[in-house]
Amino acid sequence: MKRTEAEILRRNFPAETLSFNEPASKHTSFKTGGNIAAVFLPRGAEDIKAAVDIAEDCGFPWYVSGYGSNLLISDAGFGGLLIKIAQNIGNMTVNENKGEIVTGAGQALPRLSRLARDNGLSGLEFACGIPGSVGGAVFMNAGACGGEIKDVVLEARVLQKDGKIEVLRTSALGFGYRRSILSESGGLVLAARFALKKADKDDISRRMEDFSKKREETQPMDKPSAGSAFKRAGDTPAAMLIDKAGLKGLRFGGAAVSEKHAGFIVNDSNASAADIYALMAEVKKRVADRFGVELEPEVRFLGKF
Repeated sequence: MKRTEAEILRRNFPAETLSFNEPASKHTSFKTGGNIAAVFLPRGAEDIKAAVDIAEDCGFPWYVSGYGSNLLISDAGFGGLLIKIAQNIGNMTVNENKGEIVTGAGQALPRLSRLARDNGLSGLEFACGIPGSVGGAVFMNAGACGGEIKDVVLEARVLQKDGKIEVLRTSALGFGYRRSILSESGGLVLAARFALKKADKDDISRRMEDFSKKREETQPMDKPSAGSAFKRAGDTPAAMLIDKAGLKGLRFGGAAVSEKHAGFIVNDSNASAADIYALMAEVKKRVADRFGVELEPEVRFLGKF
């Protein structure tokens, strides 16, 4: 990012919302990658729209992220503006009578899940261990433990590519496996309303504890990763194909296919982004050679690889 571009951002936004030359390791769950030219923490929809407009007018690249839990930034870094929607847009309100929670897109899913539990609202137990944000979860229809966002989201407030803000009901969000219509339209989630069911708090807590225990027993929670590296192939989990191909423990530099869960690519020992990218490519190739199946990454790539 040129100095003039940085100055334009400084003129338009408070200093506390901007940082420059930020290590990608601070903004992705893989904990690796080069520097990000500029990181912006918007305070609301108007800030997001203004930042996008400025980037478009100045001709420098931009990308919207939550907690970076499914994002790999290259070792060369990202020379544009990362608009980070995190706790800065994460207010939550509960309507216990209706069994609804409205939350900003930046709220962390585990925290939302705990708020639902504390208010005796069931439906979000599956999300208690998903490390991403509400916005990212709606965008990709995140799921775990047999549950998906589409099962509980009532509507989403969306900033469309043309700058209009719309409220889309579940039926208009076009949910599918790890996708929504926003994946194609480029719309950004600003907030979401969830419809839940009243239930006993202790029962909800037990389900969350069971899910958490299962994750700890079956997933490499002690290593930086992006969760499942690949989407399932039809009805077949990618992890099953990777395991059957004998790829558990396969390494490239500091990156490894987890011995605990074949679907996870982990930063095992100071892996570079290139290590992770190359390992994913090798896993994809070997699964294709063995089973004739093309695995599709669940991880998103930013920068030059």
